[in-house]
Amino acid sequence: MTEAERHREADRILQHLNTAKRRCTYGALAGLLEVHAREVSQYLGDKRPEASWVVRKDTGRPTGYAPDQLAEGLCDGPAPITDPEELRRLVDGLQPRPHRQWGRGVVAGIWAALGAARTMVMVTAITVSLLFNRLLVFSDTVSGAVGAVATAVGLSSVAARQAHALTSERAARTAAERTVQRQKNEIARAKNEAGTITRRVRDRWRSAAPREIAFMPAEALPVVGTTVIVAATAWELYDMCETMKDMAELERVFDPTVPDSENVATICSAQVPSRQDLVAMLADSPGTALKEAREYFNDLKAPELPSWDDMEETVDGWGDSFMNFLKDNWENARKWYDGDGS
Repeated sequence: MTEAERHREADRILQHLNTAKRRCTYGALAGLLEVHAREVSQYLGDKRPEASWVVRKDTGRPTGYAPDQLAEGLCDGPAPITDPEELRRLVDGLQPRPHRQWGRGVVAGIWAALGAARTMVMVTAITVSLLFNRLLVFSDTVSGAVGAVATAVGLSSVAARQAHALTSERAARTAAERTVQRQKNEIARAKNEAGTITRRVRDRWRSAAPREIAFMPAEALPVVGTTVIVAATAWELYDMCETMKDMAELERVFDPTVPDSENVATICSAQVPSRQDLVAMLADSPGTALKEAREYFNDLKAPELPSWDDMEETVDGWGDSFMNFLKDNWENARKWYDGDGS
């Protein structure tokens, strides 16, 4: 079966599954298409309700489909078809072909004729066998001729066996070459898809590093900084969610039966606190917030979070600096206020 024929056959089977509202497994469809179960996805096309009738054996649902990509009532019917022959019977039963019906009639007629003639053939064979045995017993000429024929037939049988063995070897070699070529095509496809996914992840990380650095000054601003922190964190969580989706897709490139990871749902459903919530947490207990943040650093190079004494000393330093600034510029400020200065 050529690639074009496989695509046409896959489309035809999907039409029948949609009409019958029946599911089949990847393995059952792979048996009809004469491919490995991992290759079935490339013949189903885009993820859509019409293609969602091809499912995993263990879950009864297609791999990697969103809820809006599933057919209505997908799991309401009977269990999925797992046997390729049962799937073939379903497809042939929904769309009987006239020439097949005619062929069945011809075959039935032939079997009926053979059944009627079988008795006559058996009687004739028994009669000929009895006559031949009598000739062997009473005729040396016939016995010699039979021996010569047997010798010739033996030589012919040896040659026939050798020819059959050679044909079988060629067929096995051809099948092996097809298998190797199919594996090469599968490896090339997987390599191409994996390259596309890794490029997306690499580009995402490349833009994330300068973005995080660019956010740092804005995050340090009083009041406004909390809004920037919320926006930056939301953006970072979005990137993490997309990266986890790419990693799950990368796993399915090599094994379509890999179940959906719970980590994707966990990360993608994480909620970023609003600016008001963040301010409220800091207002309730800044020390608790610092302590919880410190626990996440573990053995990594954690920044030194300031203690209350450190912050008090810093504030005292700011006060001294501010007073010195006032003393140095007080006279100039007075002249400016009185209008004596330039």
